Amino acid sequence: MTVTMLKPAPPKTLPPPLNVTVLRQNLTQALGLLTDASSKRATLPILGYYLLESNAAEQRLYLSATNLEVGMRLYIGAKVESSGRLAVPVKLFSDFVTQLDTQGDAVRLMSEPKQQRLLVQCGKMKASVNGLDPDEFPSVFRLSETPTLSFEIGAMRQLLRLSTFAASSEIARPVLQGVYLSTSGAKLSLAAADGFRVSIADVPYEGEALPACIIPASAMLLLDKILAGDKTTTHVRLQIETKNFARAIFQTDSAILTIQMIEGNYPDYSAIIPSAYQHVAKFNPAELLRSLKAIDVIAREGGVHTARFHFLPNHVSLAVLNSVGDGDGDVDCDFSETKKDRPENVPFTITFNTKFMIDALSLIDEAQAVLSMTHPRGVACLSPIAMEQGEWQYLVMPMSPDKEDTPSQEEKPNDDKTESPPQP
Repeated sequence: MTVTMLKPAPPKTLPPPLNVTVLRQNLTQALGLLTDASSKRATLPILGYYLLESNAAEQRLYLSATNLEVGMRLYIGAKVESSGRLAVPVKLFSDFVTQLDTQGDAVRLMSEPKQQRLLVQCGKMKASVNGLDPDEFPSVFRLSETPTLSFEIGAMRQLLRLSTFAASSEIARPVLQGVYLSTSGAKLSLAAADGFRVSIADVPYEGEALPACIIPASAMLLLDKILAGDKTTTHVRLQIETKNFARAIFQTDSAILTIQMIEGNYPDYSAIIPSAYQHVAKFNPAELLRSLKAIDVIAREGGVHTARFHFLPNHVSLAVLNSVGDGDGDVDCDFSETKKDRPENVPFTITFNTKFMIDALSLIDEAQAVLSMTHPRGVACLSPIAMEQGEWQYLVMPMSPDKEDTPSQEEKPNDDKTESPPQP
């Protein structure tokens, strides 16, 4: 009988010690962003940890977090004495750093690789935090080999601002919880819908066509937070990966955000866009917003966010009547019609969800906007006039005149209307 002696596994090489000093304010801001990407109910222990990495060559500290659906890595400038890595618990580390606001401007982080412990020191305060092996942290920041496209940050933030708010919050309809990204011709589009409204934002685009994809709206809001806090980068780079992992990768000079896409077919929202409108009103959006917010106080107390819009050639009257009271207001507008099937001096009347209209009007910075309508039960389109760059269409279903607590179902966009989304 032959006995084979197994050789003991070689001892694991310890990572070098992390030794870095960083401004407390920069560290606090970074942790505030990373919290949104960390796992609140981690199925794997390591998902409840941040990965800290110091880079002596770049004199930067990398901070990473992931919940496997979203991964975020932030770079902040630091004084790095040695390069090292360590995973530290999200809540414990964040809570302690937050309490250092009166202790000084600099935070020193030093790791003890053998004990997997991090020493945190700021002013007269110091603490040690037990960590985990950094090699256990998921490798979610591997960049794709797909082409990288670059967009001006201002244009990307405009797309996000004008689209994400309309996404659905219903868990039962995951596709509508996302934002549909596509390219067509010379424009890049983001669209979001919740079944009763669709918001479509476009910016000029020159480059190769991107694969159409659905990106979670919550992750796109996180991207906007990153871009808002980045005061040095002018462009954001985008990669769409479909081979190994269906994900979108956004990158700036100070951050990487990887987002797992939503699987499924997005509804063909282009099918509900009317070819022509018979009733068009031009107005100052700020004035209409003020009046609508005022009468919405009565509307919401009545339990339903609805208001009737009565259009005449020179003005629109807003009216709310419910069990708690009534309210009305007039706003100047230029109203025109190509088709009129009413007696003279009888207004064109349509009912809208006040919240839906307030959401959209709050985003218009231009001095004039236009509301285009087909009929009291048909889809309406709100858009600003003369945007500096790009285009925006906000399609909204009116409330049924007979039952004002339910949007009209005649042309309601839904995720069953088509089997495949429009292709770029």
